Amino acid sequence: MAYLFLHVQKNRCIFL
Repeated sequence: MAYLFLHVQKNRCIFL
């Protein structure tokens, strides 16, 4: 679950 959260965070960073 933590891996998924990190992935989302990274994706959000790139999206922003």
